[in-house]
Amino acid sequence: MTPDQFWGLSLRELWLERQAFRERTEDEYDRDAILAWQIMRVKVTSENQKQLVDVKTLLRKRRTTPQQDLEAQVHQLSARLGIPLQKEVKP
Repeated sequence: MTPDQFWGLSLRELWLERQAFRERTEDEYDRDAILAWQIMRVKVTSENQKQLVDVKTLLRKRRTTPQQDLEAQVHQLSARLGIPLQKEVKP
């Protein structure tokens, strides 16, 4: 992001960028934790040592649901393009 793009963001857009960054870093952490767990699993299996910690204890819990993530992305795209969102029409 260029400085001009940064300074052109509204507070809402800036907040969404912050959320996206936080989610990316959490995903990177989870990826790294799984990789480390797999490396240790291979080591433990090959050396037939103590049992390994459950991988679920290494992963961070998501604060949002995929639906909330999608809605945030749609709102951000709407704001960037200047296209207002319309309410869903149910039949």
